[in-house]
Amino acid sequence: GVYRIFDTSPAQFTPTLESTRALFTDAAWQVVSTSYQGGDNPPEQHCFEIEMLTVTGRPIWVLSKGHTTWRNGKAVARTAIVQDTTERKRSEAALHDSEARWKLALESTGDGLWDLNVQTGEEYLSPNLLQMYGYTPSDVSHVMDDLDRLTHPQDRAQMLQDRRDHLGGLTPTYVNEHRVQCKDGSWKWILSRGMVISRDEQGKPLRMIGTHTDITQRKSAEALIWAQAHFDPLTDLPNRRMLRERLEQEQKKCRRDGAHLAVLFIDLDRFKEVNDTLGHDQGDLLLVDAAKRISSCVREVDTVARMGGDEFTVLVTELHTTDPIEGILRKILRALSSAFVLANEQVYVSASIGVTVYPDDASEIDDLLRQADQALYVAKNAGRNRYRFFTPALQEATQRRAQITHDLRLALAEQQFRVFYQPIVELASGVVSKAEALVRWQHPERGLVSPVEFIPVAE
Repeated sequence: GVYRIFDTSPAQFTPTLESTRALFTDAAWQVVSTSYQGGDNPPEQHCFEIEMLTVTGRPIWVLSKGHTTWRNGKAVARTAIVQDTTERKRSEAALHDSEARWKLALESTGDGLWDLNVQTGEEYLSPNLLQMYGYTPSDVSHVMDDLDRLTHPQDRAQMLQDRRDHLGGLTPTYVNEHRVQCKDGSWKWILSRGMVISRDEQGKPLRMIGTHTDITQRKSAEALIWAQAHFDPLTDLPNRRMLRERLEQEQKKCRRDGAHLAVLFIDLDRFKEVNDTLGHDQGDLLLVDAAKRISSCVREVDTVARMGGDEFTVLVTELHTTDPIEGILRKILRALSSAFVLANEQVYVSASIGVTVYPDDASEIDDLLRQADQALYVAKNAGRNRYRFFTPALQEATQRRAQITHDLRLALAEQQFRVFYQPIVELASGVVSKAEALVRWQHPERGLVSPVEFIPVAE
């Protein structure tokens, strides 16, 4: 076996000190020579891996393990098992070169590289990764648990879970987005990706490598897009879409807790006059101030949203009784009836408010919103600067109004209107001096419809 390792045979090679020395490189000979030096307590066992040369001059790696017999501090005999480890050393060198190229490629992209010894918890952090957060090698301990503490508290649990899942073989790769605290105290969003590259014979992970990619700008852009989609740019209040989402969330909580919620539709009275007289810029300032005043009248758990134009909506939540609603309504009316100062002028508006309550009035969101709008319409028609709660009578009146609106269109097309002339008599002479023309609606099913019912709708 030993002869084969060194490309020879017993017939071709006679081991002498001189012939054997030719098989050793200078470094290898130094290792072996040192191992023969005794001392007070020389080791009986030896194990070293050295680079040698075969008889043909081919370089090889050899692992020698054996026993040395010592007498008076001198080695008198040595037995050893010699193993050719050339292929393993070549594989290790190739892997090392491959990792070096891989690390170089990753570093050139600007990403940071990490290399974790799973068994010891030691973690290598590349210069790019440290620079990403403003740290130097002496600033960090290179221990996994200490580095994990740099992860934002809100992100840490999910990051650890994702890593455990991958180490446990539940996921093919490790992927997680989280925030990392920089040396200056700021936070950066990063995308961390990695995978286990080696396991022991029992399948336990030994080594895991991966990268950090700075995604702070992407996250900022996503946050901006989300804000634009969910918040009113003028008042910074939630918009119609966000209100809908909040309403769905609160509806679920009410079902779970047996609570109530109220939807308040608010419309500013005489706001159009402000826009027409002072201009839209001043009108916008009034809307911003109105948003602040409404927000100051509600609790932290409530939601104030701008629906568009001069319309606002308040979602009053976590109600175990409906008693607090009227107190909030009165506060809003008082706040909005106080003077607004625009262009050095005092401007007065007021508000009309429609109210509906879940689940008393309706159990579906669309029904709640429609009912609040109906109550708002009644409040405006009742003289403004007031509120009205939804009632079933309002629903009936709304349905009648919708039916009249529909029938009026048919009445015009089918000429169902009749003109009656009422004579006007002068009292002194008793002579008919003129006549008043009165329109009446001859409905095919309801007969004559009172002008009190259809004239307001027609107008």
